[in-house]
Amino acid sequence: MAYGVSDKEMARSTAEAPRVGRTAGVDLETEPGSIELLATVVRAFERRASSLAKGLSAMGESQGFKLHVDAVSSRAASSFDETSELARYASLLRPFMAPASIVELNGVLDVLASSNLVDAATCDELASELSDADSRLFASVIVDGKALSGRDIYFAYAEGHLFADDAEAKCLLSQFSIAPAWHLIQFLFHGVCRRYAQVVSRFLDAILELERGHPEVVVGVPERVKCIYCLRDDGDFGPEEHVIPESFGVDELVLHGAVCASCNNELSTLDQRLAEFEPIALLRVVNVPLTKKGKFPHASFREFDVQKVKPRELRFRAKSGNSPFEFENLPGGVVRTRMTAHGRKVFEPVELARCLFKLGLGLVAYDAGPEAACGSRYDAAREFIHGAGGFPNHLLMSTEVKPDSKITAAWNDFGEATVVALSCFGIRFAFNIEPTPFDMPDGVAELHLDSWWLGEP
Repeated sequence: MAYGVSDKEMARSTAEAPRVGRTAGVDLETEPGSIELLATVVRAFERRASSLAKGLSAMGESQGFKLHVDAVSSRAASSFDETSELARYASLLRPFMAPASIVELNGVLDVLASSNLVDAATCDELASELSDADSRLFASVIVDGKALSGRDIYFAYAEGHLFADDAEAKCLLSQFSIAPAWHLIQFLFHGVCRRYAQVVSRFLDAILELERGHPEVVVGVPERVKCIYCLRDDGDFGPEEHVIPESFGVDELVLHGAVCASCNNELSTLDQRLAEFEPIALLRVVNVPLTKKGKFPHASFREFDVQKVKPRELRFRAKSGNSPFEFENLPGGVVRTRMTAHGRKVFEPVELARCLFKLGLGLVAYDAGPEAACGSRYDAAREFIHGAGGFPNHLLMSTEVKPDSKITAAWNDFGEATVVALSCFGIRFAFNIEPTPFDMPDGVAELHLDSWWLGEP
C-alpha cells in the first residue's frame, strides 16, 4: 500500500516529548505540595535520570569534544564538531532543562522543598549545585556589559537553535554569528550540559534518600489486582504499563497493578507494531526526541531510510540512488517538497486494530479504573487483542493527514458501545472496542476516513 505526502510542509522536530491530550470520564489533578504531586515528580525524575545514565553509558568514549581555534595575524579560524552523539547527549539532558518539563531542575527543587519531607540542608545543597553549574564556565562571555551565565548560554543555543526557534533566544544567539564566537558558544553549551548532567546525579541521590525514608512517595501496586488483558489475579503485577507506548516518547498515562508481567511482555509486540506502522513510523522519527533506549529514532521504507541525527535534523538515504523528493520553487522563495513512500509490508488492518484496541482498553482502565476495564463487556476485545480471530466491527482511519506533533486520545461510553478516537501525529483512528454494531457516521468519505471491517469475511 502506498502512502503519499504532497503539498505539505513536514514539521520540524523538537526534543520535547509529544503532547498528549485526552477526553475521558475522569479528570485527575494533583495539588501543589501534595504527596500525589511529589510521587509523580519522583517517579518521572527517576525514569528520566535512568534514561540519561543508560544513554551516556552507551556512548562510551564518544562523549569527548573539543574546540579548535587558529589565530593568524588579524584573522582567526575555528572549528567545532557537533556530532550526532553530542546532540544526543544534550537531548538526554533536555527534560531536566526544558521550562515546561515536570523534571526541570528548578521546578523539582521547589517540589522537594515544599513537601517538607526533604531537610533544608539537602535543599540548600541542591540549590548550591545548581548555582555552581550556572556560574562555572570555561570562558567568560559578555554581552552588552553583562556576563552570561551557564543557563543564559543554554537558553540561547537550546531555545534558539538546537531544539527550538524562540525569538528572544535567537536574538541573543545572533550576537555570536561569526564563526569563532559561534563555535565557542557551541563548545560552552555542551560543557554546560555536562555540568548539569552531574547535577541530575546529585538530585537523584537526594530523591533515592527521600524514598528510603518516606516509602509513601513510591507508587505501589494496589492490594486487589486483576489483569485487564487476561483477567488473571495471580501473576506478577510489578511492571508499569504505559497506555500510550513509550516508543512514542510519552511517559504519561501509566497503569500500576492493572497489567500482569506476562501480558506486559507478550503484548509489547503490539506496541512495536504500532510504532512500525509505516505512516506512523515516519512521523515518529520527526516528532519523537529519543527512543526508549535513548537513541535517535529511525525508519525504513522501500525507497529510503530516514534517521534523526539531531533534534531538528533528519537524514534521508535513498536506497536506489534516486532522491525520493521532488522540489518546486514557488514565489517568495518558498520551496514545495513532495515525497512518496511505499511501505515494505502489506497493510493488515486486523493486526493494526489489535494494537489500537490494546491502547483503547488501557485508556478505559486509566480513566474509569481497572475494574471497569475488566468488565464482561470487554471480553471480546480481550480475545481480539490476544489474537483469537477477528472482531465484528469497523476500524476507521484517515486517508489524508495533516502532520502535527501531538497525540490525542478520547473515549466515550455509549452504553452498548465504547468508542475510542486517537490522533497519532495527525493520523486519525476511530473504533468501538465492544462487539455491538455501531452505525457508521454519515459523511465518512467527506471526513477523509476509510473503513475496514475487522470481523470474519
